Amino acid sequence: MISHFGTAEWAALSDRFQLANYLKIVRKVPLSLGFFEYPLDIKRNERQISLRVFDTTTLAATGKGKLEYLGETVGISKVGLPEGAIREMRQLSIVDEDLFDLYGITDCRICLAYYQRMKEFAHDVLRLDTMPVTLGGFAVSGYRAFTDSKEFARVFSLVERRKYKKIDLEVSEERTLSEPLFAQSFAGGLNVAVPASFAGCLVLDIDFTSCYPSVAAALPILRFSEDLIENEKEDEIDASTFTAHVQQLQSQQKNSVVVSVARVAFKFPEDCKWPCIPVDAEEAGIIYPLEGVGYATTYELLAALKKNAEIRVLRHELILADTSMGDVELAFASYLKELVTKRRAEVKGSLQELTYKEMTNSFYGKLAQGIKPRNVRSFETSEELGQSAITFAPYASMITGTVRAALVELIDAIEESGGSVVAATTDGALAVFPNIRFERGRGIDDVPGLREAIDAKPAIGVIAAGLANMGCAPMPVEVKHVGDNVEVFKTRGYILRDGGKVEHCARAGMKLNPPEIQAYLADDDKMGKWELTRLCSAQSIYDRKYADLVEVKEDRSVNVDYDFKRIPCVDGSFRAPKDYDEFISYRKSAQNVRRDNKRASIARVRFGVSNVQQRGGVEAAAFRQFIRAIAHDLFGLYPRDDQGNLIPQALLAKRLEVKLDDIKNAKRSRFSPPPRSEMTQEILNKVLKAAHVGAMPDISEEAVGSLFSKN
Repeated sequence: MISHFGTAEWAALSDRFQLANYLKIVRKVPLSLGFFEYPLDIKRNERQISLRVFDTTTLAATGKGKLEYLGETVGISKVGLPEGAIREMRQLSIVDEDLFDLYGITDCRICLAYYQRMKEFAHDVLRLDTMPVTLGGFAVSGYRAFTDSKEFARVFSLVERRKYKKIDLEVSEERTLSEPLFAQSFAGGLNVAVPASFAGCLVLDIDFTSCYPSVAAALPILRFSEDLIENEKEDEIDASTFTAHVQQLQSQQKNSVVVSVARVAFKFPEDCKWPCIPVDAEEAGIIYPLEGVGYATTYELLAALKKNAEIRVLRHELILADTSMGDVELAFASYLKELVTKRRAEVKGSLQELTYKEMTNSFYGKLAQGIKPRNVRSFETSEELGQSAITFAPYASMITGTVRAALVELIDAIEESGGSVVAATTDGALAVFPNIRFERGRGIDDVPGLREAIDAKPAIGVIAAGLANMGCAPMPVEVKHVGDNVEVFKTRGYILRDGGKVEHCARAGMKLNPPEIQAYLADDDKMGKWELTRLCSAQSIYDRKYADLVEVKEDRSVNVDYDFKRIPCVDGSFRAPKDYDEFISYRKSAQNVRRDNKRASIARVRFGVSNVQQRGGVEAAAFRQFIRAIAHDLFGLYPRDDQGNLIPQALLAKRLEVKLDDIKNAKRSRFSPPPRSEMTQEILNKVLKAAHVGAMPDISEEAVGSLFSKN
């Protein structure tokens, strides 16, 4: 049974709940992972049929999932309908039955033709024995068909085990001992941004070129051996010794990754702008504090040592490349090069070209599948996502760790060249060069010293090596967008303009246009909702929340608030968090503000971190605290008469234009220093001048600093 987005077809079956017992929900559609025996009533005669359920949406390339695109691929045009007819199909069947029939039958023809083409591709081109259900499955099956069984066992450290009369391949004991630390170190990408606005200068949106496949193409076949795996080591890493060791291995391993991981306690210098050892912050993803405990792969550790971080190794594992056959052999470069070569031979945009591209890009995901526990619900069952046939923690960990290290290196290279980074997302950075005039067509080579700085970075060099291993030009970075004006509001949220025209808009997951986003950014009190329209899920139909596949509308809160992965400073700049606890204090403050149905502006969040109640708003809160400072006579701030005596509270109240009870309450209340900013400094000056009849009291800068919190 073949369909395109088969939730609609499954939902229309009278036996859908019975059929669901044999199906899994994969990428939001119900399908089967193989054939199964199923009872079917045909003219009141029950028969057992062998059935497999396929869905062509899981066989479509990213961004090309619509049936219209599949039709273009197989040369069958989707039938057009009058405006609004798609929502009134029953009415169409009455007023134009021929068009209704043609529309439905043509959709079926497209679906079947695409499936048949993919089946031929799997069997005739890739030489696969069975038809995979996803393009990720094509990547795995293609690799297994490309690699003989002996080589496959070498790459994944599998050994033969005799079980009765059968010989099975099992994971070696050495790999079993080594994998847990790499699995613990596996994490996602570096994603961070700072609220900033720049105009009239060069802005470059720089991306890595195929970074995940490139690092995969630089992975060597590993030699797992007890004498080469260093476990349970507690020692200081000497920067020069470790660097020299990695450089030596790098020269021996040529165009491949040096595979190692360490769990470390670390501390970067206070003036380090971009620490490079990630710490898991749970639902917030990973953060980069100045100190803490985290996992560092080879190039992250190299970068940390170069930044003069103090490193204490809690555990460290190094796995050397297998040189038993002579030179270092690469695990996946030949296969990925084959995919790239075949892709180039196809017409751009064709089924084969897109399939090869998707196979190349999804191969990394299969190496990482199931490393981190994640439960997946599928109809009645809820189970942990299983691993793929090529899941391998050391490889997956090295790919993500190397890309994270490369992104930190790219940030460093940009700032070494006079630029500043306002956003970095997984595989690229948004760079602003205030001293370079914008011109269309400018790129990396137009920034003095940038190319040289990039080429000198070790982790970026791995990406270049991987590209070369795949037969591509070793150009690890490329400019995706250029502009002269950028406004960044949060991670994955920015508007880049070129001469007033929007060049690129990252909406942070919201369906808002740039003017709507800017309206929220301009008003710290502006709250709002945006409407998400989606189709209900197969699971919700199975749970009887909906009787059929219907359109569901949901109101989502607009959230253009900053995420505080970097901490705001008094001067308006941003820095790395001191540690995990400091980051969490800002995040919790932001959550508390939003819980009160207010925007989590930087000012409100800083007041929350400083434990200053914000009744009446942040300006009123600062005003109250400074009155308390005067009432408590901190640093001699309470005004005195000519004889040096404290003036009456009633006179102070008159000067400050408040009630006498306000002064009495201030005297009884605890002073909580508000955060320092341009706004709070102005309020302090205003309060002091009013209390002292236009004259500022004689107070040291140190004392003034004590009137503000450190947050």
